[in-house]
Amino acid sequence: MVNKKKEVIDFLKEYTWSDEAKEIINSSETINNEGFNLWSFKKLIFLEYYIKPYLLILSKTNKCKCYFIDFFSSCGANEVENENISSIGSPIVSLLKGVIPNHKDGLNNRFLKWIFMEQENKFHLPLENRVKKTCEIIKKKTNEDLTIGKDILLYKGDSNILINQIVKQIEIENKNEKFAVLAFIDPYKFSDVEWKALETLLKLKYVDIIYTLPTTTMKRGIDGCKQKEKYLSPSIMKLCLSKNFNNISEEKIREEYAKDIVLIVKRDISYHSDPISVKNNLNTEIYCIELFSHSKKAVEISENAAIRLNKISCSMIRQMLEQIKGKQKSLSNWLSK
Repeated sequence: MVNKKKEVIDFLKEYTWSDEAKEIINSSETINNEGFNLWSFKKLIFLEYYIKPYLLILSKTNKCKCYFIDFFSSCGANEVENENISSIGSPIVSLLKGVIPNHKDGLNNRFLKWIFMEQENKFHLPLENRVKKTCEIIKKKTNEDLTIGKDILLYKGDSNILINQIVKQIEIENKNEKFAVLAFIDPYKFSDVEWKALETLLKLKYVDIIYTLPTTTMKRGIDGCKQKEKYLSPSIMKLCLSKNFNNISEEKIREEYAKDIVLIVKRDISYHSDPISVKNNLNTEIYCIELFSHSKKAVEISENAAIRLNKISCSMIRQMLEQIKGKQKSLSNWLSK
């Protein structure tokens, strides 16, 4: 269950108006002003929520070395479209939440390494600046000294190509040791992720994936795509050849995609039967937030969070943002009910 002590409005405050967020966002003038909307906060909330049980189960309990991979890191900060609001992005959330103080053992539970990939040249230096500022904040809060090049690796280029190098390096580093990977894959459109890249990633033994599957852009753009097989999973490719893709439901796309992930892994993998459906004001699904995990327990723990996040509408998020700015009356504690 989502922590009752932390409502959705608290997540929004932390990502936008908190002193830490402002400090990190303002460490660079460059900000990503494309593709981040009100509903995008859902994926940041789910990412934050999932990191804690992931690290406690794998790093602390199972003594695994844990890696975090962000396929589309951008510049670490986003402008919410049409709202004049800035928010920290997924790489910053993964850093801030990926170091969990463990006072009992005297050692923080954390990812061994964070791996950030970004193709846009204009975002590289701003991301580095924001990562450095985030590391300063983490040092003050947890005494964990993270450094770029050792704990945090910043890769420039196409994640579909870079993932080959990254997977090989992780395998070399862990020949005789237990390790696990949490990958956050948040493409702007379906053609940003090649199916072969997922096959490469899933060659690693234990990989959890939080994937924002862009069902709408897939349905809108697939007919005009000349390299469908490059981006679609095999089962979805078959569907595409047998019928008009626009007639295939979002539920069917999710189902077939999940089936193909399981076929690659060739062993037990768990996922939410009802993933988080992200819809716009017209109640049209933009994408769904899928979780694939080797830990059935982790999926069960996050199931209630997914159910509750499914209840959040754009209008609710807008009201909460207005409340934060002091322009809206307090909302009820609906998330923790």
